[in-house]
Amino acid sequence: MPAPLIGQFITKYGQKKTFIVGGLLLIIGGLLMAFVVKTTIGYLIAFGVILSIGSQMAGQVTMQTSVSAWFVQKRALAMSIATVIGAIGSFISPRILNSIVASTGRWQDAWLLVAGLGVVVIIIAVALVVDKPSDKGQYPDGIEPGSAVAAAQKFSRVYKTSEVYDHKAVLKNRNFWFIALAATGAFCLYSLNSAAAVKHFTTQGFESAAIVAAVSYMGIANMVGKLSVGPIGDKVEPTRMMAVYLLIIAVGTLCSAFAKSQAMMVAYYLLLGLGFGGVTTTMPVAISNYFGNASFAKNIGVAQLTTTIFSSTLPLIAGVVFDNTGTYVGVYIVAAVILVVTAALAVMVKIPKNSNN
Repeated sequence: MPAPLIGQFITKYGQKKTFIVGGLLLIIGGLLMAFVVKTTIGYLIAFGVILSIGSQMAGQVTMQTSVSAWFVQKRALAMSIATVIGAIGSFISPRILNSIVASTGRWQDAWLLVAGLGVVVIIIAVALVVDKPSDKGQYPDGIEPGSAVAAAQKFSRVYKTSEVYDHKAVLKNRNFWFIALAATGAFCLYSLNSAAAVKHFTTQGFESAAIVAAVSYMGIANMVGKLSVGPIGDKVEPTRMMAVYLLIIAVGTLCSAFAKSQAMMVAYYLLLGLGFGGVTTTMPVAISNYFGNASFAKNIGVAQLTTTIFSSTLPLIAGVVFDNTGTYVGVYIVAAVILVVTAALAVMVKIPKNSNN
């Protein structure tokens, strides 16, 4: 929810300072959880506020802003690699934390590791992060404007604006809202999956062990989806790629609704992971390509807030439907329809004529 505020902070103070503040909040939150928190209110403050904001300041919005600033010609490739690194961290960190708790018997040690990660974030930010190429007398992609390499790369098949858009102008542009609302389809299904998938498959007669085995494929598929953007995202319009990824999730959602075998359940988790990874990578690339870097942090913050607001409602509706019908099948069918509609929104994004072409 604080993504727009974080975007404002990044725009005013830069990525380096944002990473540092995020790291400090991780340290404070981790230490509070390990040694101080004893009450529900304390938990809500330390985990729900301090650690939540800290992880976001040290996470996606800040990272995506850095990638957008440093890369133009190979922006999709760079964003793909950066998001995969984040996904790997998200994939392995719960396993590391669980193994630490299991080996020491102290849950506090897991929070000390979180605080330690905050220290690592600060060290990396101070030593390596530079807000934009011009701060070091360099250029995006390491290519000097007017050089032979720049001339050779001038004719791009993917639209990448050379105009400067302020944040208010972006919010008035329908393409921005089409991109944000299109991505919402993937986030809606991901939220529904987190809240209802296990219960859905259980009521469909699947054993818990089979469900756990199927879930394990999703994290790997998510990384594959992110990686798949890199090789083609600078050759094919990312909004069109987003539409394909949304349709992939829609097919997986129908597999879930009518799952009668282990193969269909596995297909659901594979397609959801693949499509979600693709959407979460193409969204920042598309916003950066269409509206540039001047207000990127604010723009991506609003886009993330939009996906959060809409995606948080579907699990609530699904719960009400399940309480009244005893099944999630209808919800998954409706979710597939939502995904098709949001894919249409991605196709409706009007591609401006590239002034370089």
